[in-house]
Amino acid sequence: MATTLMPVDPQTSPMRATGLLAVAANLLPDEVVAARRARRARSAVVGAVVVVALLLGGWYMYARNETSIAERELTEVQDQVAAQKRKQNEYREVVSVQQEADTIAGQLKTVMATDLPYATLVDSLRDTATATEVVVTGITARLDDAPAKGTTAQAATSTSVTMGGLEITGTAKDKNAVARYADALGKVPNVVNPFVTNVATSGNSVQFSLTAQISGTAKCGRFTTACKSTGGN
Repeated sequence: MATTLMPVDPQTSPMRATGLLAVAANLLPDEVVAARRARRARSAVVGAVVVVALLLGGWYMYARNETSIAERELTEVQDQVAAQKRKQNEYREVVSVQQEADTIAGQLKTVMATDLPYATLVDSLRDTATATEVVVTGITARLDDAPAKGTTAQAATSTSVTMGGLEITGTAKDKNAVARYADALGKVPNVVNPFVTNVATSGNSVQFSLTAQISGTAKCGRFTTACKSTGGN
């Protein structure tokens, strides 16, 4: 004989089958319920405090690590600065010598403000004499006094400004040679206003003396304006 199982009607529960009603009631005292709620609240608060404490601890460790890194970098920079200062101290004497050299150079520029190339000037005078068949026996040069402070001087680049004078003595075969020499001196660079002051016959030759002025453009030297290369006529 075969047995067939039929599905249970969902509307028919064991309780309904037995005729019992489902009744739910909370019989716990209010004090117990309140205590449980309080414990749950305390647990939540304690958990939150622990989480915050962990976060603060992590932030503190991070900040401390960053501070340590910054302190190390600061120490390295301070060490580098100290090393640079030590190097500066090592070269202090060199710097002092350079400053003294600059001071001396400035003083020389002031002292040598009226310097001029005497050797070049004398060579030009002698070469010009040879070209005009004149023998120079003596050259005397002088510099004019510097203008007093507070006075206005003409520009040194003007040929009308002179800085000194020349006195030249020598011999020639005749007066014409002396005249040619005086004319030629007017073409020598930095020599202006040549003037024959005396000519005396002596046997088959003449002795002469003349004066000239040194142009202000002759000023040059190592510590002032660089000298230009010049030659005689």
